[in-house]
Amino acid sequence: MEDSDPPADCKLIWQRLLEADAEVSRAQNELFTRCRATLIDILRAGLYTPDERRTAFRIASLIYDSEQRKPLFPVFLRLACEPTNISDITAARCAILSLPRAWVLEKIEIEAANLLDWDDDWIHRRFLELCSLLDRDLTIRSARKAVTHQNPDIKEAGEDFLSSPNPISPPEGN
Repeated sequence: MEDSDPPADCKLIWQRLLEADAEVSRAQNELFTRCRATLIDILRAGLYTPDERRTAFRIASLIYDSEQRKPLFPVFLRLACEPTNISDITAARCAILSLPRAWVLEKIEIEAANLLDWDDDWIHRRFLELCSLLDRDLTIRSARKAVTHQNPDIKEAGEDFLSSPNPISPPEGN
């Protein structure tokens, strides 16, 4: 196999990317160092701002101590169930799956009851998908509630998940 030199413009693009990556690293380090006390508030605001969301998810994932990420759980839960953008839904699911599972299972039904619109079939289905990633019993409990709903689309979602309580595979990397 013969090695070929990349074109000069591609080398320049690569160099620009390396420099930008180094600047991102410096800014991240500064954010973690100088803004530690307000970082969760900054991330929460970023998660609610569509143009900032991807960066907020990335920075949140860099917080090693999951205890520090727990205050973001309500936002993660909303974003796992409400948006129509699959990348936001997937990122929120990954963020939830990165939290301590027992803690999530203890909190999710209470948080969901307070945060989510239970008359919306889209939100119901996304919640059931999230449940199926977390716990079979949680999925069955939530699906049983859904089948008693007046909305036929929500009933159908509940029936779907009762017949197959774990139809979703966890996102890659978890």
